[in-house]
Amino acid sequence: MARHRSVADPIFALTWLPRMPKEASFILAVQIFLVLAGMFPVWYFHF
Repeated sequence: MARHRSVADPIFALTWLPRMPKEASFILAVQIFLVLAGMFPVWYFHF
């Protein structure tokens, strides 16, 4: 039985990259940006 992938799955965009490269690369870029945006206050304020 295959595991159902949700949109919240971290590799969701990677599974769609071969099928829809333009849309999946945009989603992947947004995910990377959001990770970096979440890490920025920790780096900047030295928490």
